[in-house]
Amino acid sequence: MAQEEETVKDSKFNAPPKAAIKVSPLELFTSTPSIPIGYERSLNDRINLSFEAGLISNLWTGLNNNAPFWGPKTRAEIRFYSKKQKKSPKYFAFDLMYKYYRQNQDEWVTRQEGLYEELIDYKVNHTALATHFKFGMLSFFTDKLYTDVYFGLGVRWIHRRHIGLEEDDINDGFVSETQGINFIPAAGDHILPSVTMGFRFGYKLK
Repeated sequence: MAQEEETVKDSKFNAPPKAAIKVSPLELFTSTPSIPIGYERSLNDRINLSFEAGLISNLWTGLNNNAPFWGPKTRAEIRFYSKKQKKSPKYFAFDLMYKYYRQNQDEWVTRQEGLYEELIDYKVNHTALATHFKFGMLSFFTDKLYTDVYFGLGVRWIHRRHIGLEEDDINDGFVSETQGINFIPAAGDHILPSVTMGFRFGYKLK
């Protein structure tokens, strides 16, 4: 009798997925829009591995007067789910993110102490690596469909390279009209704090 009651009680809980596919709609509204699709697979009752990949492009959301850019974005993650069974399983995780894109840029350079300006065409190669410590929670709508809400803090390494833009052009008076207040770093290597947050829609395969 006690075993039957325990079985009924456990049936109210949602176990973490043993296999699932996921999509991240909020990625479309970042500074580097993408449509990543992910796959999560369990290693045991508590530990899951997840991999996500997508194509970065501002063509998804319109150019907004910026030149088009494109490139890959991937993310790998290991998750540790709580031992306690709950209706909304919680977890903490470590992730590693990689993204790369390239973009053609037009910038004005002042010459001879402001006597005239010259329009320079060049390419930007942008590479980023980031790692985060994250907390998250799954909320089930049905036995299969759920949302995965997460928040994490970490560190990000950015490498930005300008091709076709000489150092003399920058020293002579580099005026960036496309960067504006987007906080895009200058060429070179940069290490910055990183915040990741959002949600995914998931579908439990098993």
